[in-house]
Amino acid sequence: MKRLAQGKIHERISAIPNAWYPAYIIRGDEKNMMIDAGVNLLGPQYLASIKETIGNARILHYLFLTHSHYDHIGSASYLKRHIPGLKVGAHERIAGLLQKPSVLEMMNRLSGNHVELSRQNAANEDLTMHPFEISFHLKQGDEFYLGGLTCRVYGTPGHTRDSLAFYFPEIETLFPGESCGVVQGEAGTNLAAQVSHIAGMQGQGVKSGMNERIL
Repeated sequence: MKRLAQGKIHERISAIPNAWYPAYIIRGDEKNMMIDAGVNLLGPQYLASIKETIGNARILHYLFLTHSHYDHIGSASYLKRHIPGLKVGAHERIAGLLQKPSVLEMMNRLSGNHVELSRQNAANEDLTMHPFEISFHLKQGDEFYLGGLTCRVYGTPGHTRDSLAFYFPEIETLFPGESCGVVQGEAGTNLAAQVSHIAGMQGQGVKSGMNERIL
């Protein structure tokens, strides 16, 4: 089974803000990246955790999204409003989905089911998901250099048509989103085999050995 990630995982990786809706901060020597943006109702917690992790939210340069589900992109518009210059990267399909009022309405409705999370919005901020700009339409073969770390982009359609995985070869760490299954259920029981399948699909560049870190 996939294990829940929380807190500092590696000297360059932290999972925020909690284990059930994690986003990941990756610290390069020159730039910082966040992977996924969880549920919109946790926007203030993500922002607070970013500040705690890297000291200043303004030095978060990139937010990359693994796929289009509401519990992975939810706080992206909130973070864009609060972090000037933050550049979002995602599959080109997500850019189109964000322009559809019906899609945003559905995502906000699904988020609203998490009543327990709404209690944490002490400042009563507007946490509604709104359209936001996608700076980079990510695709197979793209690479981004953070300084000491390289983010390689892999297309992994299956869980959704717009699913992406992000691999950092210098620290042998793969962020597959839910392409390797979810925490609950049968899909998460044979993680190594599914990672090997992704590696085989994409050709060279992704390891799947015992030292691999999969988040």
